[in-house]
Amino acid sequence: MDIKKRFHNIREFLKGHQGFWYEEILNDYPHTLDNYPDKWIEDLNLLSFEDLWKIDAKIDFSPLEGELKTLILKINSLSIIPQVEGANENLPHKALLGMNQKKVHEVSRLAPYIGKLQKIHRFSQGFDIGGGKGHLARTLAHYFALPTICLDPDLDLIKAGQKLLKKISTPENAKEISFINKSLGTHIYNPDIVADENKLKLDNETLAIGLHTCGPLSLRLMERAKNLINIGCCYLKLNPESEINISKTSKEDPLTFSKYSLALASRGHGGISFIDFMNKWKVKSFRYSLHLLLYEKLGIKKFITVEGYPLKKYGEDFSEYALTKLSELNIKHSFDAADLNNFHQEWNPLVKKMFLANIIRWQFGRLLEVYILLDRAIYLQENGFSVEINEIFNESISPRNIAILALNN
Repeated sequence: MDIKKRFHNIREFLKGHQGFWYEEILNDYPHTLDNYPDKWIEDLNLLSFEDLWKIDAKIDFSPLEGELKTLILKINSLSIIPQVEGANENLPHKALLGMNQKKVHEVSRLAPYIGKLQKIHRFSQGFDIGGGKGHLARTLAHYFALPTICLDPDLDLIKAGQKLLKKISTPENAKEISFINKSLGTHIYNPDIVADENKLKLDNETLAIGLHTCGPLSLRLMERAKNLINIGCCYLKLNPESEINISKTSKEDPLTFSKYSLALASRGHGGISFIDFMNKWKVKSFRYSLHLLLYEKLGIKKFITVEGYPLKKYGEDFSEYALTKLSELNIKHSFDAADLNNFHQEWNPLVKKMFLANIIRWQFGRLLEVYILLDRAIYLQENGFSVEINEIFNESISPRNIAILALNN
């Protein structure tokens, strides 16, 4: 894949459709639907909830027609990233002890991939940044000949990893695994740290590994490492003004992000069940109705954030939800339960249309993530690295599944 060409194509496409993804649906009220053609909303409104679920979950787009279908298929084609080939291995059972299903999948894919790199480049050590209990670090040291340090600021996770390590027999010819209870920012390159300086250097012989480095931690790793594999996550924790568009290429014509578009890029965009989809409808139905109530009946025009609500309680009347939230927000009113339920029923057609608009907006999330990651890949290229970007995990198991490999030339 030509990284720069794909990046340019995505940037132009997203710029041309910014009205769909930039703001959260509620933020634009009463102009929420202005960017969404009436025909698209009408067509979606004719579909069953099962068909809507299949579209939302990217399972089946056959119920769609015309320009909307063309738009969504274009989004999906631009979002395709090459998959890593052969990065899978049946590891011994003891190698997977203490891991949940998601971690088993990730380690079983990522460790063999790194193992192939180790055979070629012979790194002196690996740094598993934010490695928690050290599952990946242990696997690399025991089975793929890479001495690895697990670096994590959570002492409880470090202790749990050390305890687990003592329970597992060490394979013959295994390399060393060690733990350091510090974060990347406070330990590496800190002149006040004197303990084992040689181990703490991200030099040309070290491979830095960031399996789901959160928000700006990915950027700190990219700034410091000489060789790295980075799988980012939590883009909503990035500063949209200073931590997006980091490459010179993107700065020439930057795409503007809001905190809501970063949140959209951070979501899991595949694999939702029908039950979860219907729960999503219930949650948004109540949340949208509350916002309309505040706006239309109480004159509160500004978007107000509300706290969470137990999922099981969404099966109750809207009035229960609304009375709870109005009380939490200390908003005075004269509504009784009947008033609130009648309002919810009266405004439900508009609420449904807003939900349908959100299904369209939702389709842009993965493409926004790809834009962010391609920008990072180009930044690394501009700084002299040899770069690859590939899907490495099954998205339905581990949604943040795109890995950037950057090696110092």
